Amino acid sequence: MLMTQTEYAAHIGKTKQYVNKLVRQGRIALVDGKVDRDAADAALRGSADPARRLNEPAERHEVLDDDDAPMPRGGDGGMTFQKARTAREAYQAQLAKIELDKQRARLVDKAEVERQAFETGRLTRDRILALVPQIAGQLASMTDEREIAALLRERLKDVLLETARDVRLGGEDL
Repeated sequence: MLMTQTEYAAHIGKTKQYVNKLVRQGRIALVDGKVDRDAADAALRGSADPARRLNEPAERHEVLDDDDAPMPRGGDGGMTFQKARTAREAYQAQLAKIELDKQRARLVDKAEVERQAFETGRLTRDRILALVPQIAGQLASMTDEREIAALLRERLKDVLLETARDVRLGGEDL
């Protein structure tokens, strides 16, 4: 049914200026200078912001659960506001999930780090203390201060490198 812009404005409860604005935006098409009521109503329903609708039941939202889902299109081949917003929200949620996964990979449990640090410290202490009886006989027979220092440095370095290797490889029941 064709009607003037003024009649259509009264039909939707808006001003003529508002209808004229919709025509200029291309949201409503004119046929011979008049508004096709049914086509205009359908166009407004498809392009209106659902968050701004008052006293209307919410329409069902299309859920995008496939990562490669194409952008949803309206019945006339164009993107409706609601479907565009739904698609945008779905993609933003996917981006937020990716960011969260990245952050989780960088963050670790504090208690676990403290436990591993304690275990590593204990392992290092135990290995250094176990070194004393192993080299006590050698040290007792040495008289040169430089030789004693070199032996201690070499054996301590070996113990510390071995401990570091075991910790990196997850060995020694940490």
